[in-house]
Amino acid sequence: MRPGDDVLVDFEGHKWPGEVLRVEKSGYVICNIHTDPLWDFGSSSARVMPEQTVAVRSGRVRLA
Repeated sequence: MRPGDDVLVDFEGHKWPGEVLRVEKSGYVICNIHTDPLWDFGSSSARVMPEQTVAVRSGRVRLA
């Protein structure tokens, strides 16, 4: 995986389309994901933007 790759990211129990920003040596991948505004993020749902930057373990990211 490299920066700019289109990916599917397993985050908060759902697979989100996104893009790789950076791959860390620690095993994490930093991605921008495109969220669904109707998805329930619990008490933070009202503050979730349509695009989020997240860090997830590399095993939770696959090429789209």
